[in-house]
Amino acid sequence: MASLTVIHKGGGALDVSVDIANSGRVSGTEVVQVYVVDPVMLYVRPWKRLLAFARVTLEPSASRRVTIAVTPAELAFQDDSSAVGVSRVVPGEYTIRVGPSSVTDTLVATVRVAL
Repeated sequence: MASLTVIHKGGGALDVSVDIANSGRVSGTEVVQVYVVDPVMLYVRPWKRLLAFARVTLEPSASRRVTIAVTPAELAFQDDSSAVGVSRVVPGEYTIRVGPSSVTDTLVATVRVAL
């Protein structure tokens, strides 16, 4: 995986794109996983969250650009500080991490989310 780009489309919606290639001699499948590190820890939540993923199968020597859409609902978290517990997206700078697993999410980009 290479060439990570993250585009904020407004309201917390993101397009996360990455190039993926199969350098082998047989068809192969890879899972592209998108993680987020939240801008501020105002509320207790995991340090890093899995937002979305895509399973990509490529023929030998093939490559392609994969774009994964992240919705505001996926970026949001449950705010338990109110009686009704609403979901919200916190404005700020988010770190997006992409890779085949949470341990190997070595592609990193930051994006500023303003609502």
